[in-house]
Amino acid sequence: AVSAALAAAVLPAVAAASSGLDSCPCIDDIFAHPDLTDINQYRQGSSLVYKPPGSSSSYYYPLTYGRSCVPHDVQLPPVCTRDSAPRWCQESWCFVDAENCEGTVKSPTKYFPAVEKLYFSYGTCVASGSSNSYTEWTAEDIEGTRKLIGLLEGYTRSARFEIEEIFKTYTATSSANCSIDTLCPCEPDCVYSHDWKAEMNFWTVGWLEGPDGNDSEKARAQCLAAGIAGNYHG
Repeated sequence: AVSAALAAAVLPAVAAASSGLDSCPCIDDIFAHPDLTDINQYRQGSSLVYKPPGSSSSYYYPLTYGRSCVPHDVQLPPVCTRDSAPRWCQESWCFVDAENCEGTVKSPTKYFPAVEKLYFSYGTCVASGSSNSYTEWTAEDIEGTRKLIGLLEGYTRSARFEIEEIFKTYTATSSANCSIDTLCPCEPDCVYSHDWKAEMNFWTVGWLEGPDGNDSEKARAQCLAAGIAGNYHG
């Protein structure tokens, strides 16, 4: 009884086994959240619709997508049905309220870009008792470098596939909009990088506009950046 009490004292507080940390709980119903009403534009009947940037294809996810700490992306198209699917396809995560999430990492969703305040977090699910790639790297009985190399290889193969698919299906005009953040100026949550000699936000993916190129080329670059961002779950 004493050891159980001590264990309870040092473990992070959780709202429930599948609902994340008390300090960063999963959103139980994104459709009922007062700050997320824009999510309804992605709802069709009993599905959430994801349309990859630069693609004419649409994919239908259950309305429970992102609710509670479970691996929501297992065998979901277009990324997680590939032979070289990235590791995050098997990881538990949930949608969280950016203004009600402290003590762990959260990132804005790239799948539903019109919903500005919709964030997701793997960290809240790991801290509440799940496991993920990071915990495996740090396990004493697993060689961390080998696991990291395998993880990066999976991401690289998947990103290459994404770039090839966007090039094949891209039909953008000067009015195309793939909704990707610009990284210049960097905002918010930016830190100065001595390597890049600029302020960076390493929790988001975006693009930098160069001095050359016509509108169609710039639109295609935005779609490529948005596609790669989706490859890292967004």
